[in-house]
Order: sequence, then C-alpha cells, then structure tokens
Amino acid sequence: MRVSMLTRTSWDIVASVVLQRAPIIASPMSPIERRYQDMLLKVEKESSLLNDHELKSKKDQLLLAKKAELEASGKDLSELEGELEVTNLMKEQEWNARADRLVKNYKLNERNDGEKDEKSLQRLLDRQLVLVVRQKFGQKQYASPWKLPEIEHRQGETLRQTAERCLGEVVSGDLAVQIQGNAPVSIYTFRYPKPVAQKKNKNGAKIFFYNAVMSPKSDFQVNKSEIADFGWLCAEEFNQRVTGDYRKSVHTCFLE
Repeated sequence: MRVSMLTRTSWDIVASVVLQRAPIIASPMSPIERRYQDMLLKVEKESSLLNDHELKSKKDQLLLAKKAELEASGKDLSELEGELEVTNLMKEQEWNARADRLVKNYKLNERNDGEKDEKSLQRLLDRQLVLVVRQKFGQKQYASPWKLPEIEHRQGETLRQTAERCLGEVVSGDLAVQIQGNAPVSIYTFRYPKPVAQKKNKNGAKIFFYNAVMSPKSDFQVNKSEIADFGWLCAEEFNQRVTGDYRKSVHTCFLE
C-alpha cells in the first residue's frame, strides 16, 4: 500500500507493528475440557482392544504373582528366568522419572516462577505475548507512554516497508520475524494538542498497524538508544497497560 497521496495531507502517517510471540506449549485444560477428556478416555478404554503394552502388563502381573507364590513356598525361581528382567512397571517408572525431570528442567508447572519478569520471552509459555515499548523518538530524556513500536512513514515507502523499518530500528539481535500481509490490520487516528498541531502544521496522526510473528528461536534484544523500556504482555496485561481508543484499535490482534 503506497501512501504518496496521503503524505500530502494534513496528517502524519505512522506504521506500527504488533510483534507477537506465539504460545510455546499447550494451554492447561479447563475443568469442562478435563471432564470431557476423562469421559472420552473411559469410553475408549471400555470399547478398545488391549494393545501390546497392556497385554505385556497383564502377563507381567501373572508372572509377578507366580514369583511371589514360588518365593512363599521356597521353590526355585529358575523357571521364571529371563521373563521378568524388564517389566512394564519398570519401564513406566523410568518414563515417569524422565517426565518429572522434563517438567522440572523447563519449569512447566511452576507458573509463578519468573512469570512476573515482563522482559523475559520465557514467561507465560502457554499464552500469546505482544511487545509493548516506551520509545524515545530521538530524545534521550523522553519516554513515551506504553504503546506498540511505531515509526513515521517516509516519502516513497510502502506502509509495509515502513513497518519493516520500524522493527529494524527498535529491535536488535538475530531476529526472525514474519510480517503478515501487505495491508494493515487496523488503524488508529488521533488529533495532536493544539500547540503540537501548530508546530508540526498537522492535524494529527494516522497509525496503521501490522501483525508480525516472531520465531521462538530469535535472539531478541531492543535498541536501547531508541527504547526506554519494554515488556512482553498477555491480553489482560495489555488491556491494563494500554487504554482508550488506542487499545480498542488493536484488540483483535489477541486471538487465543
């Protein structure tokens, strides 16, 4: 979308990027989802045939009972030699131990550990997060209100090119990002206060929003010369931090 005609109007044209970190793991099931899953598992268990693992478990139980009987009567256990070397129970205990280590290493059940660190991409792994920033806009002592990264359009650029330049100026590091589509997903229009409008000879600004999704493998860093502060927020946190018509303009970007 070229905006050469728009730039000759009395409005500043701005491109903003809704940079998202998609969920990394599945969300916990709700109570009704859990009950429904339990019901399906029960029906499946009642109507299905035993698989090889389940047949082996039944055989193990019979052999263990026979072993206990032989031990109680003081008989030789040689006839069971080789049949109880590795039971399914042993395998399941090993699998459970490995699962516990996985949960512990990745802190999958520790939902309060580190999740208050809004600068961490490892928080709220089951939620969609969006980058919000306080930009300096070239002024060392200035920090804007919390907003999505944005930058003014330059003559001759498409809006998507402006959005790409926005990412390049506010973010550093080895970032793998995909901007979704050539057209913006939303627009927000606001008027400048009278002194600013007179100084810039503009009525206000029109902000065009683009969705972008970041790869989980990205090495994310902000450009500290341009960003005073930043945070990765879920939908509820975003609604508390960013208010008014600006928030309403991008509420559809949170689709979980």
